[in-house]
Amino acid sequence: GILIAYFSNYLVALNHLGALDWRWKFGIPALPAALFLILLVHILQSPRWLVKRGRTDEARRGLQLVGAEDAERELQEIIGSMKEEQPQDRLFSWKYRFPIFLAVSLAVFNQFSGINAILYYLNDIFAHAGFSGISGDLQAVAIGATNLIFTLIAMSVIDRLGRKTLLLVGSVGTALCLAGVSLVFFTAQHQGALLWLLVGFIAFFA
Repeated sequence: GILIAYFSNYLVALNHLGALDWRWKFGIPALPAALFLILLVHILQSPRWLVKRGRTDEARRGLQLVGAEDAERELQEIIGSMKEEQPQDRLFSWKYRFPIFLAVSLAVFNQFSGINAILYYLNDIFAHAGFSGISGDLQAVAIGATNLIFTLIAMSVIDRLGRKTLLLVGSVGTALCLAGVSLVFFTAQHQGALLWLLVGFIAFFA
């Protein structure tokens, strides 16, 4: 989705719409968003949620629709697990405090890395570094493609290398790349390296 959005922006920029440029870039994503909203009407409820409310037949049909090999067995496992569930087993109970702390901390530091600022303001970053609007849009496409490719690579190796290894490598890589980006803006030199530093940042982040 990010890659398609950047490519869409590039196509809009090629038409040199002037003051209307940003409006088209902002408005076009309303189309897939509207389609997504329409499709959400038909999305299935979670089988576990349905079982919890006594709607067992609907849960069975949902499991069958998503291609469960043995829907009845999976349904019985859900029912059994809910019977065995103890009140103290809830997610925010005290015994789960450390894993929840780690999960929340990872999410927080993901945002503190600046990923959203870079993805949302990529064109402005390139513009401030001296690139033209169309050139910035095209380089944003390269960033989106990198994000997609390295996300797929990470998904394919995560079970072999482990999450911790990928997280450590990614953290060191993103820190070094961001330091390089800071240096480019601080010295106002080597703007040509900016694209490669941002590509590196996105690759390590993904």
